[in-house]
Parts: sequence; structure tokens; C-alpha cells
Amino acid sequence: MRILFVLCLLALLAVSCGCPKIARNLQVGYSIELKECLYTPLGVCVIPTIHSVDAHFLESVDAKILEAEECLEQAYPRYMRSEKKKPCYTVYLPPDVRKSCRDEEQELFSEAPWEGCAAKGLEPIEGCKCGWRVLVITKSWGNVIITTPNLRMLKAGVIEQLSGWHPYQIWEDVKMAGCAGTGNSSI
Repeated sequence: MRILFVLCLLALLAVSCGCPKIARNLQVGYSIELKECLYTPLGVCVIPTIHSVDAHFLESVDAKILEAEECLEQAYPRYMRSEKKKPCYTVYLPPDVRKSCRDEEQELFSEAPWEGCAAKGLEPIEGCKCGWRVLVITKSWGNVIITTPNLRMLKAGVIEQLSGWHPYQIWEDVKMAGCAGTGNSSI
């Protein structure tokens, strides 16, 4: 049993070596554990919780990540290494999301600071809280991109992880916002 534990620990360390780490210790209200991982064709770990994840969904995760990486490489080449880091990504799909009171899009239950919505040019609406659509947090075993099941803002999480920029900074920079935006692909 101990040998199996040591081998698993070494495997996790090997995967996380060389991956960009960002220090985000936000309280998100989700208990995220690396118990089950479904892998995309490019090796991205997806923690599905209760959502149905099929081959098309896993391919969509890869497509969003590739779009974000390619855009960032063109906009700010210094953030991209010569070798892509897809095994470094862990994508978590929370078991519950809500509809935004602004546009009916999916958002996480974790409330975001108002500065984030203001940076995107949103005006306050009475009774409408600012909500996250994607979060990047750091766990002991690596970064986790928490995103809604529609993957609408997954690219923003990828950009945040690769650049190390705070979410507010991403939306204040025209090039970064363009790379992190929703684009035309959605599932």
C-alpha cells in the first residue's frame, strides 16, 4: 500500500513539474479533490463531478485551450514556452451553477468582487451580484481552472494560468481580453 502511495505521489509531482503555478487561494465553496480524472486527447485532466462528459466535450476542452494558447502566443509570445503545457491543466466542473441575473449565462455560485465586473464595463444592478464564470485556484497538487459546464470562459482561465495576470488585468488589456473572450466556438 505504501509503495502504491509513493508511486502515485511521484506521478503527481512529475506531472506538475514545470507547470506554471499561480498563488490563488480564493475561498470558492467547492471541495475539489483529485479523485477521478478524465483525460482529453491532449492529456488535460477534467474533474467532472456530476456532469456528463463525453468524447465531444473532452475535444471541446482541448479546442478551447489550443485557441487560447495560440492567441496568447501571437499577442504576447513571452508567456508561451516552446513546449505547450497541456498536462498542466486541470479543469473542474462544479456540481452546481446558476444563471446570471445580467444575461442568463452560466456562472459559478462563488461571488466575485465588484471590481471584476467593473473592469469588464458592467454597471451595477440592484440585487444582482457579480459572479465568477471561471476561477483559477492553487491546490497542493497544482492549479485548477474552475469553469461552468458550457466552457464559455475556459479560455480566460487558460490565459490567467499561462500569464499569471489577475482576472481584472486580463479584461483591461485589449489583446488579453481578445484571447480570453468567448469567440465563436461554444458547446
